[in-house]
Amino acid sequence: MTLDALALLLCIVKPAFAHPQAWTMEQCQEQAVAIYAVAEAHGLDPVLLVAVNVQECDLRTHVHRPIWMGVGKHRKQVGVDACPMGIRLYGHPFDDARWTDAALYERAATKMVRWQRWCAAKHSGHHWLSHYNEGNHVYAAQVLAFVAALRGHEPSGESLTARTLEIVRRLLRVTKVKRRT
Repeated sequence: MTLDALALLLCIVKPAFAHPQAWTMEQCQEQAVAIYAVAEAHGLDPVLLVAVNVQECDLRTHVHRPIWMGVGKHRKQVGVDACPMGIRLYGHPFDDARWTDAALYERAATKMVRWQRWCAAKHSGHHWLSHYNEGNHVYAAQVLAFVAALRGHEPSGESLTARTLEIVRRLLRVTKVKRRT
């Protein structure tokens, strides 16, 4: 996939999510440049990075969900899950200057490549992507379903949640090319 095709894909699929954060073509291009550079540097599919962003953040950027830890009867914020890519970062307050979108994509790709290498050396039986979010036992199936939908293909229906099926339906509505009969 070319850089321009990736930018166009991002602009096409962004409205499929019901949140007000829309992107201009320039913002789509900026996101595509960051994704494409990281994907190329790490030997990853840029559509896979977009699919992880879909799973983790619904293509949102600059959203930081707090991570809380109980301290006695009180809770203390110890970090954030940062979008894009849902990267868990410890430390508070969040450093916006350090953790740009490009830096978050880089951290996610580094994490993915590490799990990919580890799984290839240590075991088989499940997709390496399942280690990206080990709290979700169908994570790899969900992300791979989004990869298929982003390419305009129907995903295989193995253990997909209702949320995943709805997102796949929305993605297919905008990515699937209708063939003339």
